[in-house]
Amino acid sequence: MPTTDQPDFAALNIQQTLAAHPPVSVSDSKLIPAAVLIPILGSGQDRRVLFTVRTSRVEHHKGEVSFPGGARDPEDQTLETTALRETHEEVGVLPDDVTILGRMSDHESRSGFVVTPFIGTVVLSTDYDPSGAEVADLLEVPLANLWDRYRAGPDMFSYGAGPPSPAYEFHHDGHRIWGLTARMLVDFLVLMDTDLP
Repeated sequence: MPTTDQPDFAALNIQQTLAAHPPVSVSDSKLIPAAVLIPILGSGQDRRVLFTVRTSRVEHHKGEVSFPGGARDPEDQTLETTALRETHEEVGVLPDDVTILGRMSDHESRSGFVVTPFIGTVVLSTDYDPSGAEVADLLEVPLANLWDRYRAGPDMFSYGAGPPSPAYEFHHDGHRIWGLTARMLVDFLVLMDTDLP
């Protein structure tokens, strides 16, 4: 059951909103540069966000829900190139099927990466072809569902031995979206909130 009235997602101009909010970069030579794509599928009220469920064989964040992406390779000309390459390797989405709308502010991960998120719309020319070594499942989550959870506000969570603190967790088909992925998702939803009527 929706917790808020659904906004008109067809009115959302993601590219314009991103351009109006310059991203903040993190510069720290101790952190490994990485990039992810936040893939937007469909249009209007049918907009969906694509997530990957990581296998137990990957090096970091085993079994967690994430956006497609990874560490920058030496041959990657830009971090945008990294996001597109990793999306192709993990999900099978061709770079030509992605229109990059902009980037958001960098995030530091607990595993020693500085992650740059890019927003892109995806129009598939072929079916998904997920990497069996890296991706256990793919989730297409309606943007409307994510929006309702965001508008309900954060809850208090304890991670590790630390005290409870406000954070967002999203759930879909038995999967938990939390941590860095949830923080980047909330950044995106906050930007949308500034643009939607």
